[in-house]
Amino acid sequence: MLESTRLSIKSSELRSKINAIQKEPAPSDEQRAERDRLAGELETVEVEYRGALSAEDAAADVRQSRTPDAETREREAIRSECRAAAFIFDRGRLTGREAEYAAACGVADGIPLSLFDAPPETRAEVETRADEVSAAPSTGTGVNLGPIQPAIFADSLAPRLGIDMPTVESGTFSTATITTSLTAGAKSKDGAAESTAAALTTATSGVKRISARLTLRAEDRASVGAADFDAALRSNLAAAISAQFDSLAIRGDGSDPNPHGLLSRLADPTAEDTTDTFASLAKKQAGVIDGLWARTLRDAFLLVGVDTYRHAAGLFRGADDSTSAAAYLMRVGGGFETHARMPAAASKVQAGIAYRRGRPGLRTAVMPVWNRITVEDMYTDSAKAQTHVTMHVLCGDVVIVQSGAYGQLSFKVA
Repeated sequence: MLESTRLSIKSSELRSKINAIQKEPAPSDEQRAERDRLAGELETVEVEYRGALSAEDAAADVRQSRTPDAETREREAIRSECRAAAFIFDRGRLTGREAEYAAACGVADGIPLSLFDAPPETRAEVETRADEVSAAPSTGTGVNLGPIQPAIFADSLAPRLGIDMPTVESGTFSTATITTSLTAGAKSKDGAAESTAAALTTATSGVKRISARLTLRAEDRASVGAADFDAALRSNLAAAISAQFDSLAIRGDGSDPNPHGLLSRLADPTAEDTTDTFASLAKKQAGVIDGLWARTLRDAFLLVGVDTYRHAAGLFRGADDSTSAAAYLMRVGGGFETHARMPAAASKVQAGIAYRRGRPGLRTAVMPVWNRITVEDMYTDSAKAQTHVTMHVLCGDVVIVQSGAYGQLSFKVA
């Protein structure tokens, strides 16, 4: 079974499991946690699937390039009937198969050098003679290059924070949310209900571009000795642009040409000035509960910086060293995690994100995508035997649709 087929089957199985949980009218906390885990695994499988497809296409191209076409086979057949002496002694008066072969090789005057190559049907033949040891040359020996290993990027984070990424049509993206609801109230007998005004708030986003580019030289392709050279670099190109897209979705500051990310859309809290303890971390987790978007601690997902997580993992309550603050927050809450794309600590203070995910199925944030473009240019620098592969993603700012679902926290780690 091809690797791409295996990954396609695995992706289908993961989607089926996610869909089964989504169909539950009131999924439990465990089911929601399992759904999020499956979504993260699905994202990884899809990246591996795209890489497998590219590698298999490259391998197929190599196999095809090694199979002589009909024209080559016909030319080899003519060559097998040619006499080298005719080219040496009858130059200028070639006739018959020699004339045909010279014309096929594009040689008007002279001897085609390919005439002296061993015919394909004899190249693979092995002639057995008396056993004599043939030593390898002291210089010029080949290098046995194994499969090229990928660079590792952090897993995609934006989908885990409820950021939807729909593909939209041409035009500025806009979304509207009811921010002031109609009112209802008890009325006495014959009492009339009066209308109140509902209010809708719109948010828009223009187009931003994220780009990455790969340049390959023909000499490198020929000398590297690895069939997956092109595929590995193209997969890396796709992974690099995906990683940058995800990073900007979280940390984009909105200054041209960067889009606004989630953190820049959230109000900055008062910077923490006291080093966090076991108790203060538990209090911050409890403070996320609002009764609407998070009704229990299981609805509160905390994403913190690496330094904050390390600090929490080293905190214990009193003399009890059996459970760290990090383990406690993870056990009682909806998640306490870190990620490489979270901002680093500044003056020992680090930002965190609280995601209240107690209302599954509702869109809470969106980052529109207009198009994904791949351009392969083998002509501009053809004189240099260079090929350029450029990828673009046309995307917008992160727009928070339901502000109650998110909050920004501040932690002090020392």
